[in-house]
Amino acid sequence: MQDFRAVALLRFPGEEIVGDLEWVGADDSDGPILATGAVEVPDGQKVTLDVWHVVSFEPSPRCSTPLSIVGEPVDNTGRWLMRGDGASVDVGFLRGLPNDLIESLTLQWVIEESLAAVAHLAPGLTRLCLVSCKADSPGNM
Repeated sequence: MQDFRAVALLRFPGEEIVGDLEWVGADDSDGPILATGAVEVPDGQKVTLDVWHVVSFEPSPRCSTPLSIVGEPVDNTGRWLMRGDGASVDVGFLRGLPNDLIESLTLQWVIEESLAAVAHLAPGLTRLCLVSCKADSPGNM
């Protein structure tokens, strides 16, 4: 008998890595869960999504604080050392995600004109963190 589990499918741009995801019970032993292409999330899970332009990752010992190496954004707070190039991400893809699944959203280095897409996630969002984002124009949020 096959084991069928309900999953939610999150679709991200396939040509780049636009961040990383976490949820309770997620298995990142083989690598971080990257926001690129199609990502399956077990049904009923609330997801943390950090949006930033990831260019590489490698195993890393756990560290309690993020680092910045020569101006490059680096996330080393988990099992993987991930590097970004500081390029801005168009977050328009957020409109294609289920609107009640993302509980925590961090946006780093995003294209200002695409910030309105965040409103689509409002039904499920309980935490929003903007890092190096401008949201001072009335039409942005």
